[in-house]
Amino acid sequence: MSSSIDCGRRVATFLALAVVAWVSVSAADPAVVKVRVEARALQSGQRVDVSRIDIVTSVGSYNAARSDTGTYGCDASAPESSTTEVLTVKVEATTPLVTREVRLHARPNQLVNVDVPLQDGTVSVDARYSDQGLHYFPAELPLALCYYEYGYHKNGKNQGWPACWRLKLQFNYTRALHNTCTQLGYATCEEARQYAEDLMSQREGNDDAFRCARVDTNLLNAILNDVKQVKVRREYAEVQRLFATAKFDQAAQGSENLLAKCNEDPHTCQQAGLTDDRLHEDAGVSHLKAVQVGLANETISPDKAQERLRDAKSNLSAIGDQNPAVQKNLYTAEAIQRRLEQ
Repeated sequence: MSSSIDCGRRVATFLALAVVAWVSVSAADPAVVKVRVEARALQSGQRVDVSRIDIVTSVGSYNAARSDTGTYGCDASAPESSTTEVLTVKVEATTPLVTREVRLHARPNQLVNVDVPLQDGTVSVDARYSDQGLHYFPAELPLALCYYEYGYHKNGKNQGWPACWRLKLQFNYTRALHNTCTQLGYATCEEARQYAEDLMSQREGNDDAFRCARVDTNLLNAILNDVKQVKVRREYAEVQRLFATAKFDQAAQGSENLLAKCNEDPHTCQQAGLTDDRLHEDAGVSHLKAVQVGLANETISPDKAQERLRDAKSNLSAIGDQNPAVQKNLYTAEAIQRRLEQ
């Protein structure tokens, strides 16, 4: 990518069996994601050099530099610290290894270990390929993702193949996408959902092929449920980060958005550990804090403050368990309202 910013001497390494990337957001500089990458070949496990590594955030693309130790690294700019960033590590491999990219969630002040293997492009994807990669489950998830990603994109859509072989490749690729999403924090949940739904749509009239491919429809349903739960948990984690960084307006909006989603799909929220009471309290306290900070800094009008206080009280009053903390916040909101009305 010619438009990438050169990170100069800052570090990042690639190994082509298992690319291990350590991603963290510096506490001192929350607008920077520090990335270090290693790469090895999937088949041999040996370290390899690569042609190029780009680190892509929503701010821009940054070309990682190779260090004397054989690692590559870069300080890539990211949005403000309260935002969960999807980081893309793009590896341009040298022949015969296959170029690929890995997308992961990078959070402020968190160290993330990422394993990014690279497959040999001369490997044949035949009838035996899918079964030969099963040993990567359940412990070597990044390797499983690399293995089945390569196989599926090389031959998984080959209409000349028997349906059994194609379904088996897609099923195991879906498993790998799901596992790296739910267990490693990769940004692969949406792909897992799409492939799982596509497999389910092929079920009718394909009983023999599904049995041959050993496609477990119960597991596909579990994958679809897991993916929805992960999305809800990530959205709630973002609400917590917004509140912790005093972005109370956004935290209140996020809590109320989640409340609406949980009303539409209460089962997913229940499985994710979210209750209406918790979300109402988060929304109510966020509205109250926004008013308190706005009045202290003279950045909110009395009319707007009254409106936000009504929102705070509406949410707090909806809580079934009126514990002392909730009662105290309701009292505070009412006291501020009385002062504004004087």
